[in-house]
Amino acid sequence: FNIRERKIQIMLKLFCFTLLLVFSFAATQEDFIRDDGVLVLKDSNYHLALSKFDYLLIEFYAPWCGHCKKLAPEYARAAQLLEESQSKIILAKLDATTETHSAASNNLQGYPTLKFFVKGKEYSEYMGERTANAMIQWLKGQLELAALSDSAKSTTDESASASSSADAGSMLATVTSVDEIKRILDLGVTLIVFSGPKNGLLWNIYKEATAKFGPETGLGFGVTFFENVYKAVGVSGKGEVVLFKQSLDKKKVLEAPYDAAKLHDFILNNQHEVVIHITSQNAPMLFGTDPKPLIILFRGIKTIDDSAEKQLYKAAETLSGRIRFAVANYHEAVANRLADLVGITEDELPKIRILEPEEVEFSKYALSKDISSTNIIEFFEEYKKGKLKKHYKSEDIPIANVDPVKVVVGKTFQQMVLDSTKDVLIEFYAPWCGHCKALEATYESVAKRLKKSTDLRIAKIDATENEVEGIKLTGYPTIFFYPSNKKDQPIEYKGDRTERSLVNFIKDHATTKIIDAEIDSSMLKTEEL
Repeated sequence: FNIRERKIQIMLKLFCFTLLLVFSFAATQEDFIRDDGVLVLKDSNYHLALSKFDYLLIEFYAPWCGHCKKLAPEYARAAQLLEESQSKIILAKLDATTETHSAASNNLQGYPTLKFFVKGKEYSEYMGERTANAMIQWLKGQLELAALSDSAKSTTDESASASSSADAGSMLATVTSVDEIKRILDLGVTLIVFSGPKNGLLWNIYKEATAKFGPETGLGFGVTFFENVYKAVGVSGKGEVVLFKQSLDKKKVLEAPYDAAKLHDFILNNQHEVVIHITSQNAPMLFGTDPKPLIILFRGIKTIDDSAEKQLYKAAETLSGRIRFAVANYHEAVANRLADLVGITEDELPKIRILEPEEVEFSKYALSKDISSTNIIEFFEEYKKGKLKKHYKSEDIPIANVDPVKVVVGKTFQQMVLDSTKDVLIEFYAPWCGHCKALEATYESVAKRLKKSTDLRIAKIDATENEVEGIKLTGYPTIFFYPSNKKDQPIEYKGDRTERSLVNFIKDHATTKIIDAEIDSSMLKTEEL
């Protein structure tokens, strides 16, 4: 009886434990908090969300970021509208300052960053206007593009689908009519279509080539074996590859025979217009997945802007194939953000820049002459010879600079910091940074306390509006001390953000006489006693 009772107890415990596991797993599946309809992600549920939701837009944000705060109500409204329409798309957000493991895996360059994930994999990055309607419109387009990719099953024959090459074919849409081509092109993509039977050497070359271009490139790939499409497009259906640049009229045809290298070069060299108009669809590719130098015209809506664009097109015809050309319309969201990043304001338009996309930021070169095709071509030739100096954005020099904390801008950094015979303590800050705001009063108090130290300069620079050659910041605020005799060896301050700690840091590294008003004051009080 005891043995039997013991067995029953063990079985009951095992049964309860199994139930607990089942319920725990079920609970985990639903373990997502929502804030105004937006899923709140953490390191603990980030990967669960990617596996659970096929279509997921994630906002990576920082609580102190002003742009993130401005986006919040629009993002919440977009989430609510999608939920009301019973969309498959889920909106989520992740605090990148606390959920550091998930943030680190996404190579974030700033806040907010919005990434769209399809079936657990990053599909594209949203760089458009930060309004609910604009985001929803873009997401619908991405959903349609993703659906095209899912039409793989109809593009491979049974033997191919059973082979290892099936994955390559899985990104191809079967095109049955010209209307279908138009519908795809209306999504703002460049479409490449293989015309011919789904077998043989050319078909295999084409499938392999498609695997090298991910969805973030903004390219769509398809196959057609329908006579009505051959006739409308003007091909024989013997393996030609037709590339449509967002319009039926703008097409290039690669005739057979060709090898993999020739097909790859054909796609790379013809995927863009002679002059690319920067959009939220192609920006991730231009500056991320396929970064190459660009001559960009930043333009507005005036007649002078139209004239500048005509001159750019003339230069582009001459220099075609040697460098990419692009137009950024200042009043469009993605171009406006790019102009802000480069340091161009509306009243400066039109402006020409050469941008070299790099890992974290751009190298920039400015055309200082009038915008003409001749000057643009000359500008490019000087760039290729390495004769141009990099351009760094800067605010205007302040008219008055009499406060204890001196204001430095990009144009005055050399004079006020590097060429100065003084010791210089300088804070690189961002206006929207909460830590910077908290430090402001303390930093000013230090400057007042040491203001009689005539060979010491305490300064600050808005790092969001001013760039300094050689300075790579990883966060705000960042404080450097430049000794008078070693300006090439600045010392970064990493102590507590207190008056006492800052003053002691300055005294420890000063090469000039430091007069501390607090010590003088205490000495006077001692003498009076």
